[in-house]
Amino acid sequence: MDSDITLLAERLKRVERQNGMLKAVGLITLCTGVLMIVMGQSRPSPRVVEAERFIVRDSKGDEKASLGLASDGAALTAGSEWSTL
Repeated sequence: MDSDITLLAERLKRVERQNGMLKAVGLITLCTGVLMIVMGQSRPSPRVVEAERFIVRDSKGDEKASLGLASDGAALTAGSEWSTL
């Protein structure tokens, strides 16, 4: 009879230990899910870029094209020739 009680006590300790680990894993999973939901709701504010002129350069740093304002309106250049839009 003592061996049955000892056996039951050992099994109960093992089940309690497994239950504690299961609770910890569940809590971690729940916290991770909540954090993912909260972090997913934040949206970056729209960024505005303002400039008088935009320049496209090649890997050597040479100007290949630009978009900017000329005295008579917007101007687009490719290479060295200007075209007014």
